Amino acid sequence: MGVTIHYGGSLKSIDQLDDLVDEMVEVSDANQWKYQIIDTKKHSNLSKDDPLPHLKGISFGPEESESIWFTFNESGQLISPMVALFQQHQPIQTIDMDHHAFTKTQDAGPDFHIKIVNMMKYVANKYFDVWNVNDESNYYETQDREHLIECMGIIDRSLAALNDAFEVHGESMSNKSEDEIKDFIGKVLGSEALDIKVIKLSSDQEE
Repeated sequence: MGVTIHYGGSLKSIDQLDDLVDEMVEVSDANQWKYQIIDTKKHSNLSKDDPLPHLKGISFGPEESESIWFTFNESGQLISPMVALFQQHQPIQTIDMDHHAFTKTQDAGPDFHIKIVNMMKYVANKYFDVWNVNDESNYYETQDREHLIECMGIIDRSLAALNDAFEVHGESMSNKSEDEIKDFIGKVLGSEALDIKVIKLSSDQEE
């Protein structure tokens, strides 16, 4: 839960990948962000029976945010390793073909979100032949900083309300049905028209 940017596209040429990675290393160093150079052929923790496609590129961002993924398959299509793995186990019609990566910026705040949007626009113009973005705050399209701040504030308040509610009622919720938990969350957030999924861990996973 939180403001997220979904993005995808294809490079003008796969030969540009090294230049893009080098430039993002410079951006990361300038902002004191963590980064990781990625080559799944060299660094894969998956078994040989379930390999990722060959992806190369970089992930980067501050500690407070999810990473930005500029990783690409051999044809130059942007795709994060997480989405690539998901695609291998889901029917193709369930995959959003326009957005093959996503980054939640909620915890890093509006200034970081704005910086990433500006960086993405620059990178898209310089390196991408096809570029698609869905910014849940609509800042990418509108540059409306006040609306971005409002979106992040609403989510922060909602998360705080849920945290407080579960601290008080969490123990009693463990014996509730899925529908009862959904109703409880809806009432805390002040809306019962929510698409809520409840995930319960098995006893083995809880251990």
